[in-house]
Amino acid sequence: MYYSLWLKLESFIAPGLNEKEKADLAGLDEMSPDQQAKLDIKLHMSALKPGEDRFDSGDQQMLASDITETKQKFIRLIKQRNPDPNEVSEVIQLLRRDIQSHVDHMDNPNEEYGTKAWHETWINVYEDWINRLSSLIVASRGS
Repeated sequence: MYYSLWLKLESFIAPGLNEKEKADLAGLDEMSPDQQAKLDIKLHMSALKPGEDRFDSGDQQMLASDITETKQKFIRLIKQRNPDPNEVSEVIQLLRRDIQSHVDHMDNPNEEYGTKAWHETWINVYEDWINRLSSLIVASRGS
């Protein structure tokens, strides 16, 4: 399990995943946040492959934007020594949007969008990322 100075759940993974979801999320708890983001990008890319019709065009556009506007920026920000607080705040807002999307899908779980546990798991991960980013803002104000 990945340990740091931040308070962390014993496991990000919520009980009740189906077998495919378990395979997709294998090792998530042991991953660093940037590795988790890379996994999230990989899963988004898989959903966007030609021939995949799980998502309508609006959802596909949101997934593609989420890769570049949220996940790639998150990776870059957590690796920076003194990230721009405005950019950090922007990514926090985008992660909150992602959380809301997962909350919305939890009410109507299905094979295309995932089980309730799938959405709970990603909410747990994104909340951890928000805590990490928030601490970067606090640290930058203190320096």
